[in-house]
Amino acid sequence: QRGRWLEAAERRAAGIADPAWGDDIFLLDPGVLLCPSFMGESPVAAMHGYDPAHADMAALLWSNRPIPPHVRHLTDVRGFLEAELDQLAREAA
Repeated sequence: QRGRWLEAAERRAAGIADPAWGDDIFLLDPGVLLCPSFMGESPVAAMHGYDPAHADMAALLWSNRPIPPHVRHLTDVRGFLEAELDQLAREAA
């Protein structure tokens, strides 16, 4: 096996217990790709699901202006980017 299923307590601790993230979460070992993926209307080249606490999973969000204080977790990024794109669309209209 090249990964493991996350227990409910682990999903809660990671902030991904909401059903919107899926009923089950399989955490891949670092460097392993699940390929192909048929988890949507169009298959993608590969999917990944790595432990954010792993030493090789450092990430950052850079910007040319201040990031709002509420954007502090991976789960905050999508809403932030959608709001930014919505604002750009309004400005272009």
